Amino acid sequence: MRLLKILLWLTLSICLTWAALIILGPKTLTWAIEKYTFGTVTVDRVNISPRLEVNIPLVEMSGLDTHNSGAVSGFLRGVSIDWSNEDGFEIIASVGSAQIDGRGVVSGANLKATPRSLIDWSEIGLTLTFESALADALEFANGTVAARLLSKQIQLSDIGIEVAQLGVKLPEESLTLEGVGVAVSQLVLGQSIANQQFEFSMRLPSGIASRELRASVLSIDGTLLNGTAAFTLTGGDLNVPGRGAAIEKVTLSSVYDI
Repeated sequence: MRLLKILLWLTLSICLTWAALIILGPKTLTWAIEKYTFGTVTVDRVNISPRLEVNIPLVEMSGLDTHNSGAVSGFLRGVSIDWSNEDGFEIIASVGSAQIDGRGVVSGANLKATPRSLIDWSEIGLTLTFESALADALEFANGTVAARLLSKQIQLSDIGIEVAQLGVKLPEESLTLEGVGVAVSQLVLGQSIANQQFEFSMRLPSGIASRELRASVLSIDGTLLNGTAAFTLTGGDLNVPGRGAAIEKVTLSSVYDI
């Protein structure tokens, strides 16, 4: 009988907590976000579903302090935060569109965060996918970013970026690059690029074509150490239209002080 009472009380506690999250959760979450960000982030019509999915139609940022990146202003529309336990616990967040003033626009973005387990968050697998992104003279289409977040060192490792199509707007023409791949060994969060140390590579399997230069394959491999980037560029079947110059293979090594 005592065991039955304990089970009943436990069931009642879970039900009351679940109900409180659904009823009081939206107001509590709204209050917490605005208080923690000192009013620089406001959310509109927060809703928590019976399966504890959080939906926020609009998130507005006005002068949000991000330390090294400075103040950020903009908005996010159609924010959704859900969870799944089918193939291991994971948190799934999605955004219909996002705009950061003066920095870029992203649409159709989804982020999956997969910790080692429900109780072990020392390493989190991250996968970000997006339909399109626009930043200054760059336009990305159908991209994927994968990385591991090490919470103890607060750094990203094994970063891989794949973009189906990359548009580059130059002063006199525009380029379209297909199947761009970028890899970075690690990135310490909150640290300036001059203080980072990592290996990097970039692959352009479809090459590049412009009025000044054409190449069937391009790749870049390098390292960044103490604010200096050392890299090697390799290209195949290079030719310069209108100049009569063609090179079967070329390798260029350089060092750049950032």
